[in-house]
Amino acid sequence: MKGEWSFMDISKERRIYLERYAELMPRVSGISTENRVDVVELASRHGFKIVSMDLDDTDKAFILIDDSQKEILGFKTKRLIGVNSKLKEKEMRFAIGHELAHYFLDFFNTPNESYGVFANKTIVREEERNLTEQEMDYFSACLLMPSASFKNEYQSQAEEGADANTIPWILSQVFDVPLDSATKRIEELGLT
Repeated sequence: MKGEWSFMDISKERRIYLERYAELMPRVSGISTENRVDVVELASRHGFKIVSMDLDDTDKAFILIDDSQKEILGFKTKRLIGVNSKLKEKEMRFAIGHELAHYFLDFFNTPNESYGVFANKTIVREEERNLTEQEMDYFSACLLMPSASFKNEYQSQAEEGADANTIPWILSQVFDVPLDSATKRIEELGLT
């Protein structure tokens, strides 16, 4: 995972699909979608081991799947999500959500024995990589900040008198996401 979350190039129809899919996956996996979605538990329920690793500063995370092996990179697992150890917890959660998006949208829909997205180098054309990564970021945002819960919390904070500058910070705490992600989600949902 590289780059920052942007949804501007994703069509409205595709955003609707990604949102519905992202909000469905925790529920079918038995994970609560009230406020903080436990992405580590979601990953675990799909057989992933999450490992904090030393990565380049520009690389946030990667996903590797090899169901034919007993180990990946020396870890006893067939499914691995590596997360940059330099990230803050909220950034790690977003990165894990992003990598789970690769799993649910790429591997899960067209399973192979092995799959990997390491530093996004598996996609050849730059414009395709950018759109794909935007979709993965959008999926992660929808997964971590389900629209109904997010809108309800936003409205609750507004009714309690929180100002427009404070609400994004409160939502970032409630949903355990980076402040910029909560701010973008507010904008994307038209809550401003």
